[in-house]
Parts: sequence; structure tokens; C-alpha cells
Amino acid sequence: MANRLLISDANILIDIEVGGLIDAMFRLPYTYGTPTMLFEQELRLYHAHLLNKGLQLMELESTSVQRMVNLGSKYTGVSSHDLAALALAEQVQTPLLTGDRKLRQVCLEENIDVHGTVWLVGEMLDAGGIIGEQACTAYQKMEQDGSRLPWDEVDAQIKRLRKTAKK
Repeated sequence: MANRLLISDANILIDIEVGGLIDAMFRLPYTYGTPTMLFEQELRLYHAHLLNKGLQLMELESTSVQRMVNLGSKYTGVSSHDLAALALAEQVQTPLLTGDRKLRQVCLEENIDVHGTVWLVGEMLDAGGIIGEQACTAYQKMEQDGSRLPWDEVDAQIKRLRKTAKK
């Protein structure tokens, strides 16, 4: 059975890498894709090795480029790279991974299935790819690096992990 495709923006990949969870992420039963333009302009310099892990570069079709432009006119304050990731997720009809609050809001308004870092870490935990202690350490690293995660959701996940560990 083929792995389910997920489209990612840059900040998810950076956060997961900062947290030391890239290998665990790529062991999940997903294939990860990102727009080529986003990769070239935001990731290649410091994260080119993600291609060796399995990150797929994908091109936007002309209708998706037009969709990106239309969304940019409708929603201010969302980068063209983030809108490219959204348009690509729509193009291939799969969820979008993003940690960007504004982009998440656009996804909700546009009826796009969207997940964030906390969900992805939860997937790693559920799959047994990491243990609770690794998740806590990863979140500490992300916080120290300035990640703008929904810290209330992170705290709730950590509380659940600690509660489960006590059983």
C-alpha cells in the first residue's frame, strides 16, 4: 500500500528538524511533498538533505498558480510560498502541514484539511517512532529556537503523555 501524501510548508519541516525528529517523521507511513519554488527559496540552503530523506519536490499546475494568486488577493499577510503549499495541497487533494497561524486560518476558511506540528508529533508518538521524553525534549528545542507553536496544545499533549506514563 502506498504511503499517504502530505504537503508541507517550510516551517513544519524546520520545526521538526530543530526538534531532532526528522528521521522519525520520515519513518511514518507518509510521503511528504512541498512546492519546488518554496524549497528552492526557503529550504535548499540549510535543509537540502531533506531530499535524501524522501522529501518530494512538486510543481504547481497553471490552475494552481492562478489559485495561489487569487488567494493572495483575498488573504493579506500570507506569504506566496505558504499559498503555494496550500494550492499544491488542493491540487493533489491531500492535507497540508503548516504551523503558520494565518495559513491555518485560510485553510479553515477554504475547507482545506490542515495539520500542524503537534499533530505530526502525535503521529510519531502513536506509531511508536518516538517516546514521550523525546517529544518533550523536541518541544523544548523548538521553543528555544523561537518556534511559534500553539503552546497550549503542546502543553495539553505533554500532560496527556505524563498521565499515560504514570499508568
